[in-house]
Amino acid sequence: MTVPRALHAVIFALIAGLAAQSTWAQLTEDERARLDRNLSAARTSIQKKQHDDAVIALKAVLTLDVEHQEALVLLAESLSAQLKAEKVLAPAIAGFDAPRRGGKTGPALASRAQKLILATSPTLNEFLVLRTGAVGTLLKLALRAKADKRPLDEQWTNGRVATVFPCHEDAEKTGGVGYVPPRRAHLLYGDYSPANAKFVSSGMELGFVDLMDQPDLWQWSRQPNGCEFADGAFKVVWDHESGYITLWREDDSGWVNGTFTCRFSMYYTRDDEDKFPQFMIIGKDPEVRAKDTGILIVPAGSKPLRDGDSPRKPEIAFASYTGGGKGWSVKTLETISKDDIKPKAWNEVSLTFDEDKSTAILTVNGKQVFSQGTGELKISGYLTLAVAEAETTYFKSIRIKKGK
Repeated sequence: MTVPRALHAVIFALIAGLAAQSTWAQLTEDERARLDRNLSAARTSIQKKQHDDAVIALKAVLTLDVEHQEALVLLAESLSAQLKAEKVLAPAIAGFDAPRRGGKTGPALASRAQKLILATSPTLNEFLVLRTGAVGTLLKLALRAKADKRPLDEQWTNGRVATVFPCHEDAEKTGGVGYVPPRRAHLLYGDYSPANAKFVSSGMELGFVDLMDQPDLWQWSRQPNGCEFADGAFKVVWDHESGYITLWREDDSGWVNGTFTCRFSMYYTRDDEDKFPQFMIIGKDPEVRAKDTGILIVPAGSKPLRDGDSPRKPEIAFASYTGGGKGWSVKTLETISKDDIKPKAWNEVSLTFDEDKSTAILTVNGKQVFSQGTGELKISGYLTLAVAEAETTYFKSIRIKKGK
């Protein structure tokens, strides 16, 4: 089992919902006691092969200490036991690179993590082996510089050890007085989002095809001033005109059909309280627009239906284009929380269309917020993202795979 495509941007996504970046040294006595109880419960659940319970307990541990090596490795092993291969790599990498606080157990845990990495992604494992070799060479160069009485060369070379391999047993020692290990993951594996203080997925997941590898293949319905592809993301600037601004990938890899899963990261702003942002994930028929179907997302609610009414609550619905000047027709609107898809924060969105069950399922930031039957209709065609009434929206890490 291997991770598809070149490993130019390796996955790192911390467990959904971990906004805190706490470590053991920052915990209170009560928090440490709670961590120990959850860790003990996880060990017991694993012994009983109750991996669902173990995962819940381990996520509780990582909420308190995001770099807890044993919890990360146990989580990766539990996910592997559940045959959730696409979720194993992130905690396995984090466990391999976590601070090794357990004395002799630290290297043993790292070895267990590396076995999982090898099974999931031989390419990444090869990189880890090469990185270890590079650190060994740097340490030899530092010793030679010390013997030759070249302190600046020694200092510089030792500093590279801490950069290349932050959790290496010699990194703190060679980093110098007052050295603080940098956040390991974002140096090597992923993008860090200050907006919500957590790591966001780079999109390298098993079975997924990267739809942002060739931005020029994406088409715009209209492209007002400011709409562009830059820094790895599509930027959509609302121009206050009627109708949606849409983006679609017009080639075979952007075609959705049958059962599929589409994922992307979305960030939007709502600076005008009188505006109610709307988003759609659409299957765009290349010839007959009346065949277009998709999911309508109104994360901040919508305008009142009649004068004097209160604004409508945040809602999601399956929608189909009816044509004949009638626009889009929606099935039953399902209410969601206003906190499910927040403005001014990166939201991780996943849409699965199950053709066998004629059901569309939307998950945001790890939480299922919508599931609705589509009847005789299905979502198929060119993958399309649409925006209306949001001041500025960013889309990145757009990827897709056949199946759930």
